[in-house]
Amino acid sequence: MLARTATVAMIMAVVGIALGTFLHRIGPNARAVVMMVFVLVTPSALMSIPSNFAESSVLEDAMRPVSFVSGFDRSIKNRLQIWAFVVDRANERPLVGWGLDASRRIPGAHIKTSLGEEWLPRHPHNAILQVWLELGVPGVILLAMIVGYAAMLPRREPDSAKVAAVRSGMIMFTMTVACLAFGV
Repeated sequence: MLARTATVAMIMAVVGIALGTFLHRIGPNARAVVMMVFVLVTPSALMSIPSNFAESSVLEDAMRPVSFVSGFDRSIKNRLQIWAFVVDRANERPLVGWGLDASRRIPGAHIKTSLGEEWLPRHPHNAILQVWLELGVPGVILLAMIVGYAAMLPRREPDSAKVAAVRSGMIMFTMTVACLAFGV
């Protein structure tokens, strides 16, 4: 999945550059607000995915065009299973989380899924979900503030469209990799 993640991240970087250019016209802090909303909405969006979605015929039909890529559909199903498990556990302690590095010791994490993989191997492969699982809603809010701050341009730096576009592209690239491949 990692090689495909890099490709998706490059595409998202281009989207980020376009978004940064567009949002620059609205105002220098619009980028920060959009990035913060992305971080805050991600857990909610993933909560809306049914826990058995990885085994659904809807997913099978949607992945048929890319099923020729070896292991791609299995990797997607595995991620969806991990994320569904993490969302369920995070919902058990939404306000305080399970504690730092709890991803390695969550009850039920090492039980095998229908794919023969663990429900949660080491970490959720999604930085935002990992922060939510371990630190709860306050952690996600803090992460959103950090990403928003990164999207803002310092006052001493000229607020040019090029700087805004590059910064947005870099953040989108980084967040894509953080949300598909690695843990925190």
